[in-house]
Amino acid sequence: MPDTDGEPAARAAALVGAALRKRRLELGLTLTALAGRSALSTGFISQIETGAANPTLSALSQLAGALELPVTELLTVGGAGAALSGEFPLKVRPAPLPAPAGAAGRVWELTAPGARLARLSMVQGDPGDHAAPIRHPGEEICIVLAGQYRLHVEGDTAVLAAGDSAHYSASAGHYLEPVDGTARAMIMMVGQ
Repeated sequence: MPDTDGEPAARAAALVGAALRKRRLELGLTLTALAGRSALSTGFISQIETGAANPTLSALSQLAGALELPVTELLTVGGAGAALSGEFPLKVRPAPLPAPAGAAGRVWELTAPGARLARLSMVQGDPGDHAAPIRHPGEEICIVLAGQYRLHVEGDTAVLAAGDSAHYSASAGHYLEPVDGTARAMIMMVGQ
């Protein structure tokens, strides 16, 4: 649903501005010095820092270059200001139904509604959309809960047993293959 009251957009602009100001001060730069480095006006940068202006990606890219950091640092969780995380209300998803005995190839979405940066799934047997090589933005963490899986990532293969976990770039071709009938795993996708 589109933002009709402007509050989330205004909050995001303020967080980006705060991240920008924090990094500028860390580098000991004045607004004028940053303007010179970025080829943007002092007034525009000041408006961005106070949340009064909504910069384009091009302007953010120029600022990020001048601040010696990737533009994603101004926009992502864990970046200079954790700009996109912001505060939001608690959201709850009821527990999934247990799998019937002997069921294979089941995927349960465990992510609560409204999640923007992460998705959590529980897989039993064949993981459905991850049973053939796929690529998508972000990262994944796979934790095997029972049995074993073969994890294939860009030509590398690892056998993961219960309790093992793996972390990998989701932009690399990857897929999971159950080794036995008891295989069950949690897959977290972040930054999609």
